[in-house]
Amino acid sequence: MAKPTHRERAERLAARSARSGPRGRWAARRLFATARKNNEVVRIATVLIARTPDHRLHEQAKLRLADWWGEDDESRVRQAVVETGAVAREGYARLRTLALLGRLAESWDEPDVRQARRLLTDYDPDVRLNAAAACRAATGAVHEALWEEAAHAGDPLEGILLDLEAPPPVRQLDRLWAEWFENPAGPLGDALFRWARPPSDTRPVAVALVEAAPPNRAALLYALILGDAPLREAAAKLAPPPDRDFVEELCERVLLRPEAARFCVDRELAPRDPARRALFYVITGQAGQHRALDPDGRLLALAYASAAPAVRVRAREAMLASGELDLVRVIVGEDRRARMAEMPREEARYLAERLAERREWDELWAFVRDLPIATAVELVRLADRWTPRQEDEHRYFRALHDTDPATVDEGLARLPERPPLEPHAVLRLPDQRILHLSFSPDRPPGSPDGPFLAVASIGQGVTVIDLRTARPVQRHEEHSPRIDGVLHVGDGAVIAHLKLLGETAYQLLRYADGASQPVLTTAQPVKSLALTGDDGGFAACTADGDLLLFDPDGEVRTLHITPSGHPAPDAISVHRESGRIVALGDPANVHLIEPAAPSVTAVPTAEPVARAVFLDADTLLCRLENGLVTRMTLPDGRQGPPSQTKQLGPAEPHALPRTGEAVFICVYGELHVYGGDPPERVHVRRSPDDSAGCLAVSPDGSLLAAGYRTGRIDLFDLRPRELAAVVRRPAAALKPRDLRLVTDTLDDAKLPPETRTALDLLRTALEHRFRFDVELGEAVHLAAGEHDVSL
Repeated sequence: MAKPTHRERAERLAARSARSGPRGRWAARRLFATARKNNEVVRIATVLIARTPDHRLHEQAKLRLADWWGEDDESRVRQAVVETGAVAREGYARLRTLALLGRLAESWDEPDVRQARRLLTDYDPDVRLNAAAACRAATGAVHEALWEEAAHAGDPLEGILLDLEAPPPVRQLDRLWAEWFENPAGPLGDALFRWARPPSDTRPVAVALVEAAPPNRAALLYALILGDAPLREAAAKLAPPPDRDFVEELCERVLLRPEAARFCVDRELAPRDPARRALFYVITGQAGQHRALDPDGRLLALAYASAAPAVRVRAREAMLASGELDLVRVIVGEDRRARMAEMPREEARYLAERLAERREWDELWAFVRDLPIATAVELVRLADRWTPRQEDEHRYFRALHDTDPATVDEGLARLPERPPLEPHAVLRLPDQRILHLSFSPDRPPGSPDGPFLAVASIGQGVTVIDLRTARPVQRHEEHSPRIDGVLHVGDGAVIAHLKLLGETAYQLLRYADGASQPVLTTAQPVKSLALTGDDGGFAACTADGDLLLFDPDGEVRTLHITPSGHPAPDAISVHRESGRIVALGDPANVHLIEPAAPSVTAVPTAEPVARAVFLDADTLLCRLENGLVTRMTLPDGRQGPPSQTKQLGPAEPHALPRTGEAVFICVYGELHVYGGDPPERVHVRRSPDDSAGCLAVSPDGSLLAAGYRTGRIDLFDLRPRELAAVVRRPAAALKPRDLRLVTDTLDDAKLPPETRTALDLLRTALEHRFRFDVELGEAVHLAAGEHDVSL
């Protein structure tokens, strides 16, 4: 008889504690008297009870889960806390769970504000995000208390408050003005001039203007922009011929306060940059100068695309007042579809309204159909009684017109932007210490095979598991202490790297059809293996810096990456669609190998790169040697801003290509997901058994596997994370494969009706967009649940 799983034991425990009578009460007392978050059966039982509203211990279980997570970041119960809305009893744990649930803004008061800075730097990304949102939403006494706290806490709290539209209390405003007059640099001045609130006493400004020679720079700038009429006139008379830096700063301030532009207009002052100058002329009403500088509006469109949101508002007001400029061209730019992903909803609404006013219906429809569905369903109503003439356009137009915008917004709100990273299935390989994992390549269209997962373990060789059934289909044993690398290359073949017993040599073996065949013997170990395509080709990097390229026919091409005496790369990353390869390990360079190139290009780096992975053909996500994470563009090697969090140890990134994220596994087995630009840690999942592990991502980006030294493999279905991104993308940015993702999701009978409505509309958008070239194919259904893999 099979041994019951943890889940089965937990279900029995939960059921016994729900009974009435002495036995039920005894089971309940025993459950909570011995409840420990590190006891997996008790933890699962507590989660089950918390998710069962009719269970008599429901509320008690919720409190226990909230306390566990709130006090100690117990990631294994995080999702249950979110689903049940559990809030911890007191202290920081209470505020932390409220922040996780997005309820902090409505539930905290002045004493709680003392924990604001701690919440803003919390380990959990959603706590940080929602705490920042609560700070932005604060009003009244809580808003004032936050400013009092910021006076002592510094960043990041003060940075959030400086971005608010609401000004601080008078006492704090005077403090900020005093700081800016002492050091007129940084974002503080942007906030003060945006708020346009003078200090309570402006006499020191007048004194600084009159008594200083030359006049105090900060006081002069303040007087020209925000001063009353006498102060502004005095400043204009006292001002010497301004230097270029002063002109640039003054013009930047005038962009937000064009009513104070007289000083600049009278002296014909404008920004040095031509695009910025065109924007300045438009906002300050200098139409003649703008026509002379920018007759076709290209410079204005360029400046508008890079301007801050508040400056864009001023520009739209000025363009609308002048009536001379093509709003569509300026706001959308030359490449409309490229701008769609960055266009805020209010900007899209503004542009659609202008098109409707001009009765440019075809242009309006071409614009609306490329927008995200939540924006398109709202703005399509501006078309009044107009409908497209083409029949194939009419179906999507009617679908948008007949769908309630509030229902779509509610449906999308029910799809979290960052779904939890929880295992879809758990595989357990008894007595195996897992070292390496590798997914099989993408399946050919219509193929019934796969996906497969190759697993290398200490002393157990290689096991290949069919993930549809969670059963082993191949087993390869070698008389070697360990296999140091494994790569599934398709068609049932697996490449493994091992050290030959009793020799100072290393070997790549090809396992196929129940037999092993040597591929290559090397004097130096192979440090990295990677697929280069779906046809069996792969690449390997040796410890002495050679790059070995294996084609599907077994031919090998060797590239010597670095000259003798230089640091040898010890890791590679491949972008399979473009064929690009980067080799890493040289502190001064990233080595770029173009497809079929006879040589290697050394790309110098500003900061030494330890590991990197392709996010797309031109972008790497890099872990620097100092542990920070950043993006790098190829082939110029330009690095973007680094993250605020570090990845310590030998963590290697793995790309999640469908979401634009990357995932690391640290020395403690924790999964760290990074997203955005600059990349920041957006998710952390602790190791289920506190052991080190390894990662693999399927070539199509739909599956993630995390293997641990205890023989456990967690399989994550990444499609919910992809769907969360797809539903919010502009229709212009969607891809044919998104239709399969949406169709598979709609098969879920548990979808809320509002979400089903939104996804139905998205499916219609995809069918309209790819109506001539979409082939759905057949979905692969993985075996969910926990599985003991018998070997």
